[in-house]
Amino acid sequence: AYAGRRAHAGQALLAVLARTDAKRYPALASRARWMLGTTLLREGRTEVALRHLRAAAVAFGRLSEREHSAAVQAVAAHAVYTLGDSRATASAVRDALAALRGYPASSWRYNALYAAALSAERDGLARLALCVQDEAVTVAARGSRPALLAEAQAARARLAVAGGSARRAGARGDVDRARR
Repeated sequence: AYAGRRAHAGQALLAVLARTDAKRYPALASRARWMLGTTLLREGRTEVALRHLRAAAVAFGRLSEREHSAAVQAVAAHAVYTLGDSRATASAVRDALAALRGYPASSWRYNALYAAALSAERDGLARLALCVQDEAVTVAARGSRPALLAEAQAARARLAVAGGSARRAGARGDVDRARR
């Protein structure tokens, strides 16, 4: 991410935010917050990342940039998942999926579903995790990104094997499809 220079990217994004008049250029400020939130999340600074992500989602919403707002909400849902609070994750995922309702093939929709599947798995709800990941695979298949579909299938295979699912045998098929 950011050519391995996250610290530099974070500093550059903070500089952009400091120099940007958010009233005159709200989309630029929102995009910088989104990227800064993503950078901070990858650095493990989740609480600070969430502040920037939530501010970006609200600002994009005010600009009627629904898809950007929804995308940021999906990133925020994954951030909430990393904090380990299942209820907060469920709430964040619900909000992101509601915002993404008009974008059935969005990779951001996949990301929100994947966060939900991981959260269910962490809570010991293996069958629920697998059901959610089934939907994530369906969403990824609607899109035009083969790598995302491969990721979704590989994640479903891992969940099936880890959960001892009766569908464990189907995991091999997912792995084979993901390799193509």
